[in-house]
Amino acid sequence: MSTPLVIAVVVVFTLTYGLIAARQTQLVPLGRPTFALLGAVTMVALGALSPAQAYAAIDGDTISLLLGMMLLTVYCEDAGLLERIASLTLDRCRSPRGLLVAVSFLSAGLSAVLVNDTVCLFLTPIVVGICRRSALPFGPYLIALATCANIGSAATLVGNPQNMIIAGRSGLSFLEFLAVAGPVSLAALLLNVALLLAFYSRQLCSCAFEQEKDPSLSLVQRRGARRSAMVLVGVLAGFTLGWHMGLVALGAAGLLIALHRKDPGLVFARVDWPLLVF
Repeated sequence: MSTPLVIAVVVVFTLTYGLIAARQTQLVPLGRPTFALLGAVTMVALGALSPAQAYAAIDGDTISLLLGMMLLTVYCEDAGLLERIASLTLDRCRSPRGLLVAVSFLSAGLSAVLVNDTVCLFLTPIVVGICRRSALPFGPYLIALATCANIGSAATLVGNPQNMIIAGRSGLSFLEFLAVAGPVSLAALLLNVALLLAFYSRQLCSCAFEQEKDPSLSLVQRRGARRSAMVLVGVLAGFTLGWHMGLVALGAAGLLIALHRKDPGLVFARVDWPLLVF
């Protein structure tokens, strides 16, 4: 590339990342996906990349895997599977410290097999509701939820979008990545829980604790949760067998769409399209 083109590329690159880092400004409240898209289009317009090279730079495996996992998470949530798992885990705790440990491991475990952002969005109102009913402080439990979701998501190739990019570029299988990252994530999770207990133990000891009985699910809800659980187990089995993760996730999402027998428009509306564009 010529010197003027190199300078222009550096300027566009720096400006784009500066705007992405700023997220939203009062002058240009457009968000990260818009800045990234405008920066990419500007690079093509400058001639730094041809349109063919720009399209080739998009990792289809990452996009398909992320889209499939988002759809799976939405269907699991709608079927009541995530609520059932959360209820079975959290509603049986008998002390504030036990609840803190349960929130930590639940957040990490779900984030290892589903997209961590969605897990946080789903679990937050459940944790807040339990804290409100039991007159517990929100802070310790929400901090546990957020930090352990990040730690758990680092254990697998499907826990977060960054790991999905690694899956597409590294050639590592699901089990190979888990064998390396899993023990580290587990050690970090145990350390994080120990620090949370050490920091908040005195505050939680002075709190009363009262849990409500786990509400029973209807027959339709139980069937939907069981069906989603079977599909999710099948997805994890496909991952461990070394099948193409993007196709497995999309195939499972397609199966749930067919089994649901309803217009999937509302489900697709809940997909985080800005994240996919970004």
